[in-house]
Amino acid sequence: MRALLLSIVFLSASALWAQQGVVALGGEATGGGGTLSYSLGQVGYTAVQGSGGTSGAGVQQPYEYLVLAVHNVDQDPAVNVAPNPAAEGVQLTFEKLPDPGAQYLVLDAAGQVVRTATITGTTMHIPLADLPPALYLLRITGSSPSTFQLIKQ
Repeated sequence: MRALLLSIVFLSASALWAQQGVVALGGEATGGGGTLSYSLGQVGYTAVQGSGGTSGAGVQQPYEYLVLAVHNVDQDPAVNVAPNPAAEGVQLTFEKLPDPGAQYLVLDAAGQVVRTATITGTTMHIPLADLPPALYLLRITGSSPSTFQLIKQ
């Protein structure tokens, strides 16, 4: 009797403490071959291969897109950036010589500085060929700071 009671307690406890996960999406799909329960947004899975294909059993890793909205504010009309979008680099042109010590900074979407240099003339070439395609910010420091969006193709 005692063994039966312990067995019932352990079976009940395992049913109460089943796997749980907070998921972004889930449901059941039915078709001619049967029913499939699925969930998206959990971390970790096991790939199962069979004659009909491959299935990711268990929980899966989400893939997330993050879109940042950036508005062109604080642009000095005396500064020109071209071409934009660019693959190799952009030309930074000033109507008059910027203040001594003025710099340009190229920042990625995370705000990390990926390129910087002191501005030495009215025309500067900013190389972009080694950077991955993305949206960057070009920040110009000095007495009249400006910020531009750069699209690297």
